[in-house]
Amino acid sequence: MKLLKFVLTLLFLVSINSFSQEKFKQDDRPQIQKEHQISEIDDIELIDLVEMLEFQGIRINKFKLGKFDKRYKLYIVMDEYLNGQMISSDTIVNTNNTYTYFKSEQPFYDYINQITIITKDIPSENKSQLSIKTYGFTMTGYSIEMKNTEKENSLNWRKYIDTKWELNKKIPLLIYASSWLDEKYGVRRFCGVRYLKENEEGTNELLKYSPNYVKISYVISE
Repeated sequence: MKLLKFVLTLLFLVSINSFSQEKFKQDDRPQIQKEHQISEIDDIELIDLVEMLEFQGIRINKFKLGKFDKRYKLYIVMDEYLNGQMISSDTIVNTNNTYTYFKSEQPFYDYINQITIITKDIPSENKSQLSIKTYGFTMTGYSIEMKNTEKENSLNWRKYIDTKWELNKKIPLLIYASSWLDEKYGVRRFCGVRYLKENEEGTNELLKYSPNYVKISYVISE
């Protein structure tokens, strides 16, 4: 009996020692695993994050401008159209195509090569908020409010894909447009193409039938 008690006591002490060593073992996992060990983080992909943003009404749009070899003026303009006619035009950014950066505490400059526009939709107010960024500036707090669309219509963003700069020409970047009533079938419709290109069928359909839209473009000039 004494021998049995001794063996049981020994096993108990060994188990306690083993548990203590495991319990206080240093956690060498990356911090993100420590904080999200319950979530299925290994299954989350980039497309899931993009879809989450779009669910919240947020879209990130990047536009390549091409290469510059000299300083130019850069304007970003917003034109509103109602039933195919321009009813307003506004310059919302007035800057240039360069930016300053520092290296070894010395200032240098370079040319920007892209514009980023982040949109945040507020469907209940027929409104979208904008953040416009380049390497040289950030503009936030600008809103587009569509006052002329019918209550039944929805509002959607579409982006252009050919955005390389040309001197003294409006290069379209984005359109915020209203759906329209297809009288032939009695349904509300919107442009079927995801990306726009000037003088293509899908883009022309949008510009023709959307009763109210805003076009955001940029202009490079001397």
